Amino acid sequence: MNISDLSDHLGQFVYAQTSNRNYDLNTICYGIEIILVLLISIITITTIGAILGLFIPVFFVSISFLVMKMIIGGPHLSGFSRCVMLSALLMVGTAWFITYIELSNRSIPISTLLGIVIILCYAPQINPANQRPQRFHRKLAGSVLLLLAGCSLMLLQNALFAYCYYGLLISALSISPITTHSIRFIDKMTKGGVKS
Repeated sequence: MNISDLSDHLGQFVYAQTSNRNYDLNTICYGIEIILVLLISIITITTIGAILGLFIPVFFVSISFLVMKMIIGGPHLSGFSRCVMLSALLMVGTAWFITYIELSNRSIPISTLLGIVIILCYAPQINPANQRPQRFHRKLAGSVLLLLAGCSLMLLQNALFAYCYYGLLISALSISPITTHSIRFIDKMTKGGVKS
C-alpha cells in the first residue's frame, strides 16, 4: 500500500465520520496525503539527523526550508522516496556544514541579497496561473522572511538563527534555474538514466 492509497482509505474513514457534507472527499484525501508526506519526510530526515548527532540543527533547517517552500514553491522529484532521500541529504548536509564549518558573517549580506534576487525573479513556483497580487505577496513574504532571518543572524550570531537562516536560504536557492535543471537531471537519472 502506498501513501496515496493510505490517504484514500483514511479520507474515506474521515468522510464517513463527519455529518457535514460540505467537504469534498477528494479534498479530504488530498489534505491527508499532504499531511502524511510532510510527517514522514520530517520524521525520516530528523531521525537521520539524530543518528548523526544533529537532531536540533536538522530539525530547524528542515522546518525553515519547508516554511519558505510553502511560500515560494520549488522543484520536486517525481518519486516520493527519491524526494525524501534528496531532501535528507540536503538538510543533513546543510546542518552538518553549519555545525562544523566556521562561517563568516561577511557572507550573510551577499547570500541574503542573492536569495532575495532569486525569489524576486523566479518565485512563486507553485502555480503559474496564480494571479498577480498573490504572486507579488509570495515574492514579498519570501524576501522579507529571508531578510529578517539574515539580519537576525548578523545581529544575534546565534546557532538557532543560523539553522533557520540557511534553511530559508537553500529553499530560496532551490528555485534558481541552475538548481531546477539540476533537480530535473537528478530526477531523470534516478528514474533509469538520462538519454543523450
